[in-house]
Amino acid sequence: MTPTLSGRWDRFARLLLGGGALVVRALRLEVPVAAPPASAGPPLRRGRAVATLVALFVYAFAIEALGFTVSTFLLLTFLFLVVEPMRWWIAVGSSAFTAGASHVVFKVWLGVQLPVGPWGWF
Repeated sequence: MTPTLSGRWDRFARLLLGGGALVVRALRLEVPVAAPPASAGPPLRRGRAVATLVALFVYAFAIEALGFTVSTFLLLTFLFLVVEPMRWWIAVGSSAFTAGASHVVFKVWLGVQLPVGPWGWF
């Protein structure tokens, strides 16, 4: 049971909190934002964000058809190769390890029922 304030104390607490919020807002100083340094790097490209959103959208539908492990492997491989480029063998190895580790953690250790896909395993 949580304690409640009633009557005058309730109004006083609301007045105190509201007034305090107004005082803090009034005293807040506007600090000018400095321009980023020239070595900040290239601005975020929209292509990567769009590719990631499209990949996650496709993953949401593919997970039922292909199963959790295979879909996760394909998603991670795509993300490692296209969105954040790295060597293909590192991307494939990292994707396989991560998908396999996820399968072991969720399906084997925690007993979570994951989509198995058309093969009936993984």
